[in-house]
Amino acid sequence: MAIPWLTVLKAVPWADVVKAAPAVREGAEKLWDGIRKKSPSNEPSTEKLATVTLSPTELVLAEHEKAIARLDSEIEQSAQVIKALAEQNANLIVRIERLQKRFAFAVAVVAVIAVAGLFRSYAALSN
Repeated sequence: MAIPWLTVLKAVPWADVVKAAPAVREGAEKLWDGIRKKSPSNEPSTEKLATVTLSPTELVLAEHEKAIARLDSEIEQSAQVIKALAEQNANLIVRIERLQKRFAFAVAVVAVIAVAGLFRSYAALSN
């Protein structure tokens, strides 16, 4: 069954989205800055692992360090995506505001033309 997109879009509280956009962008930038400043975890060197015989506990520790390094990388990538989405959201809000202004202007122009047409019709009928 297809999703009725118009219904979904009508259900979105756009006023709240517009109000929250700057805070979302700021939060994403703070997250990105925090993750970027964080030093990457020390991944065990493969040279050291190749030359030294490790105990099972040390092998498990080395694997966990690799997993932590991989997770740090994934977190950084996620932060980049969040920052990009926040920037896109902010740009979208700016565009929506422009469209709202253009629409309001177009409605005003149509209203003026309609009122002028009514006056013209009324004047024609009066004569």
